Amino acid sequence: MPLSLQRVVMVTLAVFLSFLVVIEVAVRYYVHQPILWVEELALFLVFWFYFTGGVYATYKRSHITGGVLHMFLRNKPRALGSFRIAAALLSFGLCCLCIVLSYNLFTYSLKMDLRTIHLFLPVAYARLSLLITFPLMAFYFLVDLIGSIRNLVRGVYTTTTRSTQ
Repeated sequence: MPLSLQRVVMVTLAVFLSFLVVIEVAVRYYVHQPILWVEELALFLVFWFYFTGGVYATYKRSHITGGVLHMFLRNKPRALGSFRIAAALLSFGLCCLCIVLSYNLFTYSLKMDLRTIHLFLPVAYARLSLLITFPLMAFYFLVDLIGSIRNLVRGVYTTTTRSTQ
């Protein structure tokens, strides 16, 4: 998925989610009753928003990382590069596991025809976000892994995991 499309999806979903929350709060304040379908619709949008953001963060290398090793391995760049490879390999492996699990979850949702209570929306649509976004994250982690290996082989030690050459 191109980055521009990811940004458009994230911004659109953020605006629409904000709109839904404002409507829900206003209705609760004036009518003193919740609109239950808003919560169901928000759940679907949040799934897509959250995981699209995860893909974008993976691409930008702004996801959560443990940067403590930089302090301990400051004078050992080769060891730090090896840890980067191990981290990228572990992240890629976990993403591949999540792809398998999300596929099982999606097919189970299709088979059982799970639906929401008020809008009767198929739950599989929300879970499809997992099946689409985890392969993208795995791709970016694979690119990170290849870049880390390339940097270690070339002897290029940078402060980021992105390949510099």
